[in-house]
Amino acid sequence: MADIQIQEVAEIRPSAPELDYDIDKLAQCVAVAETSGCTKGMALTKRNCHGLMAFPKTGRTGRTFNSTEESFVAFKELWLRVYKVYPNLALAKKYTGNDNAQRWLNIVNSCYYK
Repeated sequence: MADIQIQEVAEIRPSAPELDYDIDKLAQCVAVAETSGCTKGMALTKRNCHGLMAFPKTGRTGRTFNSTEESFVAFKELWLRVYKVYPNLALAKKYTGNDNAQRWLNIVNSCYYK
């Protein structure tokens, strides 16, 4: 009779799917495309580096954050929940509301792949 060996089984935990892109680098590059790297526009007035919007009953408005770091966290959560993959033109149109989507994507790509 063969010896039977019992092996410990590690606890199996669900894990987040592995990304084929760097979400932190993407967040930096979107900030470049949206607010020149957190130096212009909503980044100065609302600490919103990514052009993230809120949609109250009164209409669309830029979200206000307590810090630019909070903006980065919100962007990454949104991107991973809604967009999921590295941006292409269709996702750029969705994210920007089709406001200069090709230009936005070109800036993101240029920043990401330099």
